Amino acid sequence: MHKKLHFCLFLAVLILSSCQKDDTPQTDYSIKSEKYFELISQHENGWIKEARYGGDEPTKEYEYYENGYIKSA
Repeated sequence: MHKKLHFCLFLAVLILSSCQKDDTPQTDYSIKSEKYFELISQHENGWIKEARYGGDEPTKEYEYYENGYIKSA
């Protein structure tokens, strides 16, 4: 009887110790401007509102609806 109890306690401690929080950093998925991509504005939910592609002399400009669909290009 004591062996079963000790085994159950050991198993419970083993499971709880393996469930500790992992200290790996979270991946940053935020959208940022880069050399050839300029983020002009975003909606409150993080979706792109307006963006420009092409650096100093833009070759493409986009405007998006709040749900992510392209409004104009």
